[in-house]
Amino acid sequence: MMSKKIGIRIVAILCCLIMGISVFSGFAAAETSNQKGEVKRTGYYNWCLVYDEKGNVEGAKIINYGAKVDGDENPIEEFKTPTHVIFPETIEGYPVVEIDSLVFDLGFNYFAVETVTIPQYVKRLDAGNWPHGVGTFIVDEKNEYYSAQDGVLYNKDKTELLVYPKKCKEDFAIPESVKKIGPNAFWYTDVKNVTFPKALEEIGAQAFYCCKKMQNVQLHGAVKIGEKAFYETNIKNITIPENSVVSGDAFMYCRKLKKITMEKGAKWEGDIQLCETKITSFEIQKGTAEIPANAFYNCKKLKTVTIPRSVHAIHARAFKGCKNLKKINYQGSRSFWRSIAIANWSNICLNYIDIHTKTSVIKKQKVKLTKKLHMKIAEKRVSDKKGLNAHVEWSTYKRADGYQVKVFSGKSKKVKKFTDENYPVGDIYGLKKNKNYKVKVRYYITIAGKTYYSKWSKAKKLA
Repeated sequence: MMSKKIGIRIVAILCCLIMGISVFSGFAAAETSNQKGEVKRTGYYNWCLVYDEKGNVEGAKIINYGAKVDGDENPIEEFKTPTHVIFPETIEGYPVVEIDSLVFDLGFNYFAVETVTIPQYVKRLDAGNWPHGVGTFIVDEKNEYYSAQDGVLYNKDKTELLVYPKKCKEDFAIPESVKKIGPNAFWYTDVKNVTFPKALEEIGAQAFYCCKKMQNVQLHGAVKIGEKAFYETNIKNITIPENSVVSGDAFMYCRKLKKITMEKGAKWEGDIQLCETKITSFEIQKGTAEIPANAFYNCKKLKTVTIPRSVHAIHARAFKGCKNLKKINYQGSRSFWRSIAIANWSNICLNYIDIHTKTSVIKKQKVKLTKKLHMKIAEKRVSDKKGLNAHVEWSTYKRADGYQVKVFSGKSKKVKKFTDENYPVGDIYGLKKNKNYKVKVRYYITIAGKTYYSKWSKAKKLA
């Protein structure tokens, strides 16, 4: 009897233990499930918990800081951007270990911020994507991952420059300890003169994006230059050191760039994109298979290009707008050149210049502009500021560099150029009210420095 009671008690205890474990496990699982990915709001912070690879709570991640918004992203509470942003060390007892790239989002006037303070526990910080109107940086000395000097944000040992804020000076000497300039580090800032360290190994993507005051770049050793690193800067000349690797689009829209000197062993990586630069000559790297779309678009000073035999395709608009291109040096034979797939309509200039191949010269064709245009709309309109004007629209020609429109009455005439080949519409001002006008249009192309005009269209009366 006693043993039976003991057995029943043991079974009961085991059942309670199993039920207790199940309840605890279910509670723990539910808690983890609810917390994982759940966004909470504390004060002006939206945040969530983040976990390590083993599923343990690592700490809090600040997602954004600013006004609370509704479903249409409209602020629904009053919020005044602080002059000094000091991120908290903890939120509801959890250490802040991460700050999101979109932390300064809706309702936040980041240009009003003078300083940003990073607390000691933060280990992940995508500040390269923060708006660079945000002020200078201060980092807690106890932080093991980041540091700041003169307002500039670095990693802890200052081997990587992460953010150069917009409010810093125009002249800046990067510390000699820096080996890498992070992505977007200087983008849209007013930096003008930068002294690069000798130990520099990498310049990240878009590092100097739209730094329009920047004019001179002097690099000292082999360096990797990332995508759009100097996009739309005003540098005039650059020498790429020996054994460096440069992204093909690193100098897109550098409209004052005249010369790129590649030292021994330096090479391009990815598609070449030098559109709207002022380079006068360029040698395409051996082994290149294709010349991409817009590669030399609107390079109006470009005169000679060397193309390797490896090229088998030239894509749309690769040489469109190269009005002074006079010579192609092709490192293959005449027959190989004929086999290249060329998007002819947007690379028309290649038909009208000499192609110097290894075996012979392919003579340029004569320019014949046979396409006829017609005026679609020609009417009088009154402008409050400029009086009577002729509003006109005409048919297009996809190979044209631009159009001329002539408005005339007897011997008097007005001729105006319209250079946007994709927008066939315009106005000519200064007409007299009591005169009857006619209007006509023609297109033009510029090849090897010379402009060719088509015949005028039939004249049309202004309605």
